[in-house]
Amino acid sequence: MLWVKQAHASRVGFAVSRRVGGSVERNRARRLLREAYRREQMCLRVPLDMMLIGRPSLLTRPFSDLRQEMREILDVLNRRLARLTEVK
Repeated sequence: MLWVKQAHASRVGFAVSRRVGGSVERNRARRLLREAYRREQMCLRVPLDMMLIGRPSLLTRPFSDLRQEMREILDVLNRRLARLTEVK
């Protein structure tokens, strides 16, 4: 995952490696990532530009686990950005 703090609304890109499988599997993985982010985006307190990259294990995990991991990732980003703003 890559991120950059922005002054405007958050923008998110979703990419899935060909190692995930054929186009059907890649599109399904991308949809799962997009939906997990959509449901958890309210956890993000600061606008960011972000790129989320799907890996092969994405298709074998329950969606609830994916949502939980997305929530944890956004919480980590919030904490890191809070520390960066404190330093300035």
